[in-house]
Amino acid sequence: MNNDIINYSLIICGLPESGKTTFLGALAYSINSHEIETALKYDGLPSNREYLTQLSKQWLNFEVMDRTIIDSNNSIELKLKNAKDIITLSIPDLSGETWSNLWSERQVDIETSNLSKNANGIIFFLHCDKYLDAQTIVERNKQNEILEENDTLEKVNWSPSDHTPTQTKVIDILQSFNHPNMGQKKRKLVLMLSAWDRAEEVNQTPLEYLSSHFPLLSQFLEDNIYFNDIKVLGLSSLGGDLETDEEALGSIDIPTDRIKIIEDKESYNDLTLPIKWLLENNES
Repeated sequence: MNNDIINYSLIICGLPESGKTTFLGALAYSINSHEIETALKYDGLPSNREYLTQLSKQWLNFEVMDRTIIDSNNSIELKLKNAKDIITLSIPDLSGETWSNLWSERQVDIETSNLSKNANGIIFFLHCDKYLDAQTIVERNKQNEILEENDTLEKVNWSPSDHTPTQTKVIDILQSFNHPNMGQKKRKLVLMLSAWDRAEEVNQTPLEYLSSHFPLLSQFLEDNIYFNDIKVLGLSSLGGDLETDEEALGSIDIPTDRIKIIEDKESYNDLTLPIKWLLENNES
């Protein structure tokens, strides 16, 4: 009996340097290497495989990933299969600036608009260690006191792009997916808390970490009026910090063992599982 062929599209998003491209490099290596049994497997060569091969090699060799350039066309089409279906999966690798500009300019180009309209699911990356937090009134008052007492300190004018808390931007971007220009349909969302290796020491689940470090975003997702379903996952695509942990990471015999996804209190290293979940029971 022939498998059904199903066409799907996902959209991967996040602010600059949030781990999107590193994830793609680790994903490409995982599926191609056959080091672990993945839920989704290749069913043919991917399009744009030179780009995927480059990302895969950079990930394997502990190299800093090339940041996606704004306006670059690095759309990836993966031919995958599971137990019953053959899946053609399109994943555009859009730059972080695409999403920060969506927030700051309140507009989106036609290509990104069409990609969003066609997307069956969303993966949003939020870096655990690189974010701007909101200032409390006490902190702001203390800062003002210091500035008043020290004439040599230069005051910096407030800028929306530079000083708006990260979680505020993320909420606004996620809300934009309900706008007519972005599809205005309910889809599944995976929120990836990337660089999870830097958050492990707090000994919290991803949901607990989100609640304590991004309370506004946590409440927004808990209310959930925009998405069919939501998963919050911790993700370490590299397994550690390239500047401080390269020697330890290099001692790991099987490269895919560097990968770690945390779901509640469970841990696994199959990067195709969140994708499989996004595509399950998908009627959009």
